[in-house]
Amino acid sequence: MKNSQKYSFLIFVIFLLLLANCQSEKKAQWKGKITKEGDVEVVHNPDLPLYPEGYLQLEEDFSLDGTSGSEESLLASIRSVVVDEGENIYILDSEEDVIKVFDKEGKYLRTIGAPGQGPGELSSPTMLSLFGDTILVHEASRRLSFFKTNGEFIRSLSTKQHWVLQARCDSQGNIIVVTGRLDPENPAYEYLKFDPDFNFLFKLTESPAPSPAKGFNPFMAVSYFVVGPGDQIIYGYPVDYTIQVYSPEGKLIRKITREYVPVEVSEEEKKEWERENPPDVKLAMSKYHSAYRRFKVDEDGHLYVETWEKDEAGNYYYDVFDEEGRYLTRLSLKGVILEVTKGKLYCREEDEEGYHFLKRYRLVFPLE
Repeated sequence: MKNSQKYSFLIFVIFLLLLANCQSEKKAQWKGKITKEGDVEVVHNPDLPLYPEGYLQLEEDFSLDGTSGSEESLLASIRSVVVDEGENIYILDSEEDVIKVFDKEGKYLRTIGAPGQGPGELSSPTMLSLFGDTILVHEASRRLSFFKTNGEFIRSLSTKQHWVLQARCDSQGNIIVVTGRLDPENPAYEYLKFDPDFNFLFKLTESPAPSPAKGFNPFMAVSYFVVGPGDQIIYGYPVDYTIQVYSPEGKLIRKITREYVPVEVSEEEKKEWERENPPDVKLAMSKYHSAYRRFKVDEDGHLYVETWEKDEAGNYYYDVFDEEGRYLTRLSLKGVILEVTKGKLYCREEDEEGYHFLKRYRLVFPLE
């Protein structure tokens, strides 16, 4: 009798193992397709993701509060964030014109730079980029400044005749910038690549800029870019839902598309812009928002695309794509993603009084 019970129990255990194995192999089927346009791979995504909302889990790790702690560690206005290999966090405080550094536990370490226009000082800094142990700081004063992650000032470069709006480095120290072409007949944002000494290499692409003659559209599509794994340049001009991936040499190698329903601009949004602009400014507002706003990429090639869609609490949705360009899932956040690396997401959020703080979340992909 005992042997019979042991045999029955063994059969039951084997059945459970087989069932669990079948369940693990039963994955959702992607309903998109991949085609070719010459040498360019085109990933066509449907309007629904591979996995529903909730597939990607966020576990809050810690919060850097800009209103408490020592005076030197306080954060006034979080503009840009980068994270090094040791997970030290570098936060550009655009109100104080400095970079504040915290370790991976959130402990304040040091401040890099100081307000001013001299060597090692920062004048209207707008964004950070990190390559190796070097931080690139873009300044609105047509200057790029470089620091070691330990705070040592290295050098500054003039952007010369170029009106640089954004600047990022690749792993080799090459500099990719967005410049404004001030042509009354054909204003544009140009995407240019320079070597580490700011010698011109090539033009990647361009997109339209606002035209005063046609009127200012505050809801127009604005192009954006990031530097991805392998120094690929990931670019988007969201007149439609298309994201383009270029090789480091500037060759278009992939397009990622997604079916979507445009989000209509609300009357409240239009009235807010009308209140905030002088009456002599000509407005030409569009009916719909752009296809998306901006995006980030992690070292594994996952894309996190901020959309104009909101959840019931009024938080914006992010579309998440895997390294192959497939629309994986979506998640909503209270704030704005500033960095994603080493399985962690760094998000700028605000309290009811408008004070900035930085939250870090652990990303959990349960089925990958």
